[in-house]
Amino acid sequence: MDPVLAIVLICVALLLGILGTFFVMQFVTNGKVKTAEKSSKQILRDAEIKAERITKNAEIDAKQTAFEMKQNAQNEIRQMKQEIQLAQNKLDAREDAIDARDNALVQKENSLDRKNEILTQKIEANDKKSEELDKKIDAIISELEKVSGMSVKEAHIS
Repeated sequence: MDPVLAIVLICVALLLGILGTFFVMQFVTNGKVKTAEKSSKQILRDAEIKAERITKNAEIDAKQTAFEMKQNAQNEIRQMKQEIQLAQNKLDAREDAIDARDNALVQKENSLDRKNEILTQKIEANDKKSEELDKKIDAIISELEKVSGMSVKEAHIS
């Protein structure tokens, strides 16, 4: 073979090798880029799904926590209402007892007032009877003095 032909063939082969290598590298690089893009998109989708799951779980946890806090608050309110009701019942019972004592004292006072009034009337009646008796005694003594002709002092002396 002719050395020029051999050089041309080598140059053509070298050029074909370079072009082939370029195209293979381009194909491999494009494949890697596409694979990297697919991989990054998949990673991104997976991250979005994971973020959604985390967000949903966080929302569920927050709702659960809020529900539990609400239940606890309602239980505390219910317990406080029971304690207040118990205290109110005790106060009502004390008030009823005081009212009963007050009523009893009023009845005793009224009874004593009636008895006092009756006693006052009896004393007044006795005073009137005593006055009447004193008048009758004085009248009888006067009558006896007239009949006997002596006074009480004279009758005592004799």
